[in-house]
Amino acid sequence: MTVPALPDVEALMDAAWPAPDRTESNGWVLRAASGVTQRANSVWPREPGSDSHAQYALVREARLWYRDRRLPLIFQVFDDPRSTGLNSVLDAEGFTRQSETLVMWRDSGAKQATADSAVPQALVPEPGVEISTEPSPEWLELWWQVDGRGGPAELATARSILAGCPSVYALVRSDGG
Repeated sequence: MTVPALPDVEALMDAAWPAPDRTESNGWVLRAASGVTQRANSVWPREPGSDSHAQYALVREARLWYRDRRLPLIFQVFDDPRSTGLNSVLDAEGFTRQSETLVMWRDSGAKQATADSAVPQALVPEPGVEISTEPSPEWLELWWQVDGRGGPAELATARSILAGCPSVYALVRSDGG
């Protein structure tokens, strides 16, 4: 049995929430989207490095970049061996760990086995489930009620983030509509 290669989860997360304002510096990606979401308004240390002096300098640079945008400095850091040194630097600088993200994915060519058969079938939405490749106004309004922060300008930024990559949106209505 061949085990499929794991995707580059960090790169997928970055591509899934594309920030309209981004700068790359020494292996770090600084992203801003008017403060709408943490992921699109965070530093992704794509290459965290191992030199603590360089890491401290990059943290200072990131502080200034986010200060110029009047945004908090947030890091998207994975808790893995290559981030150990950077996590120590961030701990020493007084950063806190919060907003843990669970990353789940499914191969786009995935098939679903039915209860009747072990033969995979193409994935088909259940009746009553609306699937689209763009967020409908109704989907976006519901999502914004749950996850949104801000007014019309922030909603426009959120829409641009959502439409910035290939996506699938599902909408299921309750009996009340």
